[in-house]
Amino acid sequence: MPDPKEPEFFHAFSECGKPSRTGDYLTSQLVDDFESSASLPKAQRSKAEICKWQELIREEFRAAPVAMFEDCASRGDVNNWRGKWLHTPKQHDMAGTHATRLLIWAVEEGKLK
Repeated sequence: MPDPKEPEFFHAFSECGKPSRTGDYLTSQLVDDFESSASLPKAQRSKAEICKWQELIREEFRAAPVAMFEDCASRGDVNNWRGKWLHTPKQHDMAGTHATRLLIWAVEEGKLK
């Protein structure tokens, strides 16, 4: 077990808390991190609904680096994705709500600026 008095321990500990470089951090990883966080509700039905939408986000933006969401132009990409549900206003709103939920969580966790 490492000795907490050694400089190596403090260096390793500080590295653990650093977020990944956003250029190497993909949207699919972001969704994984969100789904395994304590931010999901405990109620199974609510959790299932949130995870359903997160999986749809993953499918659409899987290989995209998370850093793309730091660019204002990505809002158009998200709105184009939401456009798949224009024929059902409630689903269209849900798509936006869950995309926003994911991105706000990413900012609060230091994964996005």
